[in-house]
This record gives sequence, C-alpha cells and structure tokens, in this order.
Amino acid sequence: MTRDPGDREDGERDDPERDDPEREDREHDDAEPLAEFDQEAFEAAFAAEFGATVEPERPGAEAPVAEPTPPQDTPQRRIIAVVLTPIRSAAALAGLCAMSDLRAHIIPSANGALAARTITGEVDDAEMLLTGAPSEAVQLAEQLSRLAKAQVVLLTANLGSGDDGPTGTITGREYINGEAGREVPAGLILANADDVLESLLIGTLDPEDAPGRIDPATGKWRPGGGLFGSRRRKKP
Repeated sequence: MTRDPGDREDGERDDPERDDPEREDREHDDAEPLAEFDQEAFEAAFAAEFGATVEPERPGAEAPVAEPTPPQDTPQRRIIAVVLTPIRSAAALAGLCAMSDLRAHIIPSANGALAARTITGEVDDAEMLLTGAPSEAVQLAEQLSRLAKAQVVLLTANLGSGDDGPTGTITGREYINGEAGREVPAGLILANADDVLESLLIGTLDPEDAPGRIDPATGKWRPGGGLFGSRRRKKP
C-alpha cells in the first residue's frame, strides 16, 4: 500500500519549525557576520612567510625622481698656532725665520716674541688627537726650538662655530732642540699672558692684524740693513 506523504506513522510528532519555510531565513540572519578583510594583516603575514613583495615595473611608467637634499652647512674650522719664544726682539726672531725660510707672523709681546700662523683647510683628526696640533704647527715649533737653541712652547687653538656660538679648545706642548716635550696647561699660560696672546688664541685677533706684526718675507725686519740693524763705525 502506498503511503500518503501527508500521513504520519505512529510515534511521529508534528515539528512546526521543520515545516516552517521561514526557519532557514531566520537561521541565516542569526549567524555571525563574516569579519572584514584586513589587507594590512594579510600583507604582513604574506611578507613573513614569503618575503616582501616588489611592485613590478610597468612599461612606460616613469621612475619617481628623488628630491635633492639641501646642502648642509659645514662647520667652519680654523686653527691658530702660536709659538712662544724666549727671544725678546721681534725683529731678531723675524730674521731667524727669514734665514731659515720659515713662514709665520712675528708678533711682539710682553713675554717674548711670538711666531703665529693660521691653518685652514683639511686637518688630519688622528694627528690632532695624538699630538694636539697639525703637522704644520709641529714643524714650526720644532724648527724654532732648534734656531733659538732654547725651549719654546707651542699653543694650538682649535676654533670652530656651533649652534651656540664660537667653540674651541687650546692645547700646549714644549719643544726643545726639535723634540716634543711635556704637555703644558694652556690655562696656566693664558693666566699670565698679555692681551695680544689671549686675543690670538680665542680668535678675536688675526695674526696678520696684530700690532707690530712683522712678515719675515718682506724684509721689514731689517731696520738698518742687517739682522739686528747696522752699526755705524765711530770715526777715529
């Protein structure tokens, strides 16, 4: 006997939700919504697994042009080398420098004649760290200590300019017979220095503008035609 779909066997119960056509729609509405796609998280996970992606070059596309970096101001650097000598006469020291072809500005001072030189341009920082002075200043002090046959002192002022204004350091070292000696406290020398030496080392006075300056190359150190001036012979 054929069973009618509408007939129910014994024990079967009516399920109103099973026969409800809107049940599926309600279950779909009650389901949790899908999370939105996180592009950044996907790219990070992809890069961690397979490496960073590279944007392929497109034919005909121009490469982006990098904007030029504005030039930065290079800090100005100037080194003043001053050799203190026991020679009292500036003219005498200028004569010694002229005979030995030494280039320096000879300046009179209360404690003896000075030989000063301004050094600009590139300087070996390693050499400055070891000796406290560039080779040009060291050679000047070595030669003057031989010529004077006495102890001289080389003072080196490393001057510059920063955001807060002028900056600099001063170092001192003795030289005897062409050999470097012990370091000398620059502050102790400055405490007993006259205004000319102090102005030279702090950069407020250029050696070529110092009062009484003598340039050995010009021959003006010869007031009477000789090293220490000519002496007239007395008439008999």
